[in-house]
Amino acid sequence: MLRNAVELQTYQASGRKCKILFSEEQTGTKDASALLVEFALGEGTPVHTHDGIEIMYVISGEGISIEDGKETKIGPNTAVLAEKGVPHAIINGTDTPMRMLCIYVPPLPDSYIVANYK
Repeated sequence: MLRNAVELQTYQASGRKCKILFSEEQTGTKDASALLVEFALGEGTPVHTHDGIEIMYVISGEGISIEDGKETKIGPNTAVLAEKGVPHAIINGTDTPMRMLCIYVPPLPDSYIVANYK
C-alpha cells in the first residue's frame, strides 16, 4: 500500500501538525499506525505514555528527546524508542520545523490522534 503524504489531511494545533500515514480506520492497518509530524520552534509533545511502543525517526530539524526524565539532543537520522509505559516527550529546539516519522505498536486510534491535534 502506498500513500502520498502531500495528499493527506493535515491536523493542526498550536505549532504542531500531523498527517496519518497508516491507521486501522483509514487504511485497515491492524498491527501498527504511522504518523508524519511537524513541530514549530519550541513546540512538541507534552510528557506522555502509551500502552505500546512508539518509534520516532527525525527526518529534519533538531530538538530534545525527554525519556523518563532524561534529556537527549536529537537531530536528522536519529531514531528514538519509547517503551510501553515510559514517560516521554519531544521538543523542537531550532527555528526551523522539526519533522518526524512516528510508528506505534499497537496502533493508536485515529480519535486519539485527532484529539491531540485540535
